[in-house]
This record gives sequence, C-alpha cells and structure tokens, in this order.
Amino acid sequence: MIEIPIPRFGPGRPPAGKITINKIITDYTGTLSCGGKLTPGVEDRLRKLKAIVGIHVVSSDSFGTAREQLSAIPLEPHLLATDEHDEEKRECVNAHEPNLIAAFGNGRNDALMLKAVKGTGGLASRRRQWRGMRCRSLAERSHLHRRYHECIGSPA
Repeated sequence: MIEIPIPRFGPGRPPAGKITINKIITDYTGTLSCGGKLTPGVEDRLRKLKAIVGIHVVSSDSFGTAREQLSAIPLEPHLLATDEHDEEKRECVNAHEPNLIAAFGNGRNDALMLKAVKGTGGLASRRRQWRGMRCRSLAERSHLHRRYHECIGSPA
C-alpha cells in the first residue's frame, strides 16, 4: 500500500488528508513500452512496485508483445478480448476498488478507465501522445514521480 499525503496550502500546515493506493492498473503500449518493447528500467520498477501494491496491466497489445515482454515479472497481463477496449478497461477498474487505484494510460481507449478512477478519488494519469515525443518510463511521466522514488529509490 502507498499512502500519499495531500498538502494544504501555506507553510507549516498539516496535511489535508491522504490518498491510499493498493493497486496500479496501467496500459502497456506507449505507457510501459515503446514500439512493443518494454522501456528500459520499467521491469525493475514494476518488480519493486509489485512488492508494495498489486499491479494489473491491461492492453490492446497493439504489437502482440505484451505477454512476452512482461513474462519475467510476476504479473499476468490482461489482454483485451473485445473491440470495445475502452469499456473493457473501465470494467477492469470497476472490478476492483477504483478509489484505491492509481491508473496510467496514454491512449484514447484509456479515457473511460481513467475517468472511472478519478471519479472515485483514485489517481489517474494520462499522457497524450504527440508526434515526435520519445517514449519514457512510467515513473518519468507520472505525477506520482516524487512519491514513487521515495518508495523505491532514485532511478539508476
């Protein structure tokens, strides 16, 4: 479990509350990978996070490589089976406790999943894809970046 304090504005004021995360649900293509290949450093970070929270990877698997690329990490990717990827991702979130989830995605088919998490008080991060933008690791693009590094240490 990860607990993130919500700061109050103003010096010396106590936290306004906290957000508790017990599960991460993330897209694969473009979020954890680039061109179908797991982004360097992500495997190690996922292993460290797996010791703290549950991790679910949901993916359309555009390149057909997600299961193979994630095989060394003790998690089972959920490969989407229907043509309604956005609905399927939202159902995955709703099958758990959305208010205790941090969700990450970067595509149009992630919008409903992220909205479901945000609407219940969980954390959702969407990185829009722009032409010419290089793929980066989950930790680099997340608004949980600082808290993430406090939990597992600085990147190598």
